[in-house]
Amino acid sequence: MNKKRKILGMTAAIAVIVGLLMVSVPAEEKEKTDNDCGCGCNKAPAQDEPLNFNKVLEKTVGWENDVEMLEKEIKEKKEELLELYKKTKKGVQCKEIEDLELDIAKLEAEYWYKKEVLFEIEVIQKYTEMQRDGTLKIVKDSLPQIKDLDFEVSKALNSMEFAGREKMEKKSELYEMLFGEKYWKRDWNNMGNAYVKIPGLSINKIEKMYWEIEDLDVNHWNYRKEYIELRTIQKIKEDIANGRTTLSGCYGFWCDPPTTPLDDYGYYNFYNFQKVKVWVGMYKSEEPSMDPNDWNGEKCYTYFTTDMNWYWTRRAPGTKSIQVKWFYLADVYEDSTRHNIIWEGNKNSSREWYTYYGKYTTTNPKSGSYQIKRYLNHHSCCGWIKCHWCNTHCGGCFACDPSRAQYFSRTDTKS
Repeated sequence: MNKKRKILGMTAAIAVIVGLLMVSVPAEEKEKTDNDCGCGCNKAPAQDEPLNFNKVLEKTVGWENDVEMLEKEIKEKKEELLELYKKTKKGVQCKEIEDLELDIAKLEAEYWYKKEVLFEIEVIQKYTEMQRDGTLKIVKDSLPQIKDLDFEVSKALNSMEFAGREKMEKKSELYEMLFGEKYWKRDWNNMGNAYVKIPGLSINKIEKMYWEIEDLDVNHWNYRKEYIELRTIQKIKEDIANGRTTLSGCYGFWCDPPTTPLDDYGYYNFYNFQKVKVWVGMYKSEEPSMDPNDWNGEKCYTYFTTDMNWYWTRRAPGTKSIQVKWFYLADVYEDSTRHNIIWEGNKNSSREWYTYYGKYTTTNPKSGSYQIKRYLNHHSCCGWIKCHWCNTHCGGCFACDPSRAQYFSRTDTKS
């Protein structure tokens, strides 16, 4: 059992009491600035200060080799993981699997951070020329002409997020196959115990689902590359619009590597809730979809209401379904860090439903224990004076989190 789980098990009772004593502080109904993210991140160049690319190249020296070595190590550990999955047929290997998953998650955090930064640099170099002083001159003629670039950026982000969510859901299906539905309701003090034995567990089904998850990982990276390239073009064009001829602002190399994320499906005590933003994705399909052809735009609000109809009546023409994400920031007792926490609902003309079980029943959630579902390696590096790992819907930079993850609540809001 790793240190984090011991802490969770030993302090659960104390944390609940503390959580009940702590007072939630609702935020004002106004737009939050980038500096509200609460992350300790690297200082970025000021917006009127050109980016010195020599410093970037110095910082990333040897990263290609790092990525190659990390990829090899991750592949080896995933092969071990698959063998552990297969052994569940003879008896539950829950603790061993979770410990190995944690090791892989740490390796992947560094792997994706460096891999994405290197790709971002590659994109930047396509549209700039390096000067003697290390600055990057923007080559306007090389930039592609994209109709409604903001729309295309949001569409790529939506496809990436759905690919990531599909991977999360497939992983959940695999764990339910291995350990039964009660696995997600386990007691942290009983880690490693045999919760349920699944008769007739098929090795072929385990392998099939494992490789489906690996394929979804590839799909997610392809969508993320498209998003990174479009967003980089968008930021370069923002420099041009502001009269700059050299590159400035926040890119992945200015953000610190992500910190250790919260445990998937873990129960944590959140307090001091702060409203950040409400995101509404709009779709031409009857249900929210990853298909780029179904994307119909997005809207962001600072008005929080549990009534999804309020957002529904403000949808764009041609929208047949919406997805609503209520973004909050809150302190987490177990790791003494401020994280984002999100409730996600969906609506069409005939029904409403919640994606991760947790229902949004009050705009001012109270302190208490919430179970979360995590989306790792999600955030992008953005900001003005400082660079943070943040959500970037609607061209914004909000609900930042040093672990670079989104945390969706599987628990109803507490009133």
